Amino acid sequence: MTSNRTNEESLQGEWLEKAKKELNETEDNKLKGLQVMREMISKKKMCDTRTDDVFLLRFLRARKHDAALAFKMLERYEKMKKTYPELFSVKKAAENLSVFESNAQIMLDGRDCNGAKIFLYRIGKLNFDRNKEKWVTIDQLFLSNILLLEWSSLDPKTQVAGISVLADMDGFSLAKHGSLLSPYYSKRSADVVQETFPLRFKGIHIINQPVYFDALYALVKPFLKRKVKQRVGYLI
Repeated sequence: MTSNRTNEESLQGEWLEKAKKELNETEDNKLKGLQVMREMISKKKMCDTRTDDVFLLRFLRARKHDAALAFKMLERYEKMKKTYPELFSVKKAAENLSVFESNAQIMLDGRDCNGAKIFLYRIGKLNFDRNKEKWVTIDQLFLSNILLLEWSSLDPKTQVAGISVLADMDGFSLAKHGSLLSPYYSKRSADVVQETFPLRFKGIHIINQPVYFDALYALVKPFLKRKVKQRVGYLI
């Protein structure tokens, strides 16, 4: 059985207790869950899917060690990688660094009071105007989000405590950023948060929202499940 001892050994003391309390994680549950997932992968003949502990534990923790639910998430994840391979391409990301240079997406140092990492998303810093310098496409934005989440999900502590999103809408305007709210991109973003990506999204907090934000949120809300809706809040 393969494992990432260095990373897994970071889960000590209160982190082990947190994993047990919130995720029903025990050594026995981990071993059983890993075995069940490998059997499902073999049964479905998913030959290209990783089966090492480090990879599969991300999905088990995201679904509180329910192996059946974790496997469904894994299937959706693998399907997304095959359908949109460009969203997982480091080479593609390197072709246009403007989205990273904008500092619109930052994983802050430290954690919140519940141990979750904080993903700061500054929408107003994004430039989609092809006639201006350092413009980016929505697909490039989506790619950078995926890569940042992939990197964050490698940390066992983040797998346990999850991520909180802080969306700063300072500088947002419909003319500049309205394309982010199209049904296509709204649904794809919602699918990643709710169903596909092996991370626990603990909250989405909106700050500096425009006066018409409720109307904007109404466009996205149909794609969100009840649990996610309950975790969206405004900070004034």
